[in-house]
Parts: sequence; C-alpha cells; structure tokens
Amino acid sequence: MIERFPDTADAVMVVDSRQRVVGWNAAAHRLTGLGGGDVLGQHCYEVLDGRSPAGKRLCHVDCSLMKCIRRGSLPENFDLVVRTRHGHNLQVNMSVIAVRQKRRAVTIHLF
Repeated sequence: MIERFPDTADAVMVVDSRQRVVGWNAAAHRLTGLGGGDVLGQHCYEVLDGRSPAGKRLCHVDCSLMKCIRRGSLPENFDLVVRTRHGHNLQVNMSVIAVRQKRRAVTIHLF
C-alpha cells in the first residue's frame, strides 16, 4: 500500500485494523525523524502520541477515529499535535482514507 505514495510531499502512515503501523513513507521520516524501522509494527498511538492543540489525548487504544471507521464513516481533516523523534511537539493537519484490500481494512493517514 505505501508503495503507492513514494513521491508525495505529504507524510503517509498506513495503519491496520489492530492499530499497527504497516506503512511509513520518506516524508513521514523527514517530518518526524522516525524511520520505518522505528515505527513499523508499532501501535500508531504510541508512534504519534497524538493530542489536540489544547492537549487532549486523541491517539489511544480504540480511539474515536477507529470507531468512526468501523461504523463506516470518516471524520473531516483535523489538527493533531504529534511527537517527533527528539520529543518535540509538531502540529500537523491529518486527513484519513479508509481502504479495504483483500479482506482487511487499512487506514491511510496523510499529514
């Protein structure tokens, strides 16, 4: 799946239904300082440690985004503060696409 986004300037993270990162592109590496070896197989909420700009934790086990996707809907894009490799906070704007492929669902996070 990630091979479809090799040249995009946007950071791309692909997450499976268990909230594990299964894809991470070069732009995500440049933005966060985290490489594929650091994040692949890890839970997305542990990788990004995402919070609202006001500081409320948004990324966690069974987050509202995953609940939305299971119901068949997607939220509009939203602002998210993520943690970089060096522990700095970085505000991004996140868009999400849900894709079904070969009996499994993945979500593509663009930021």
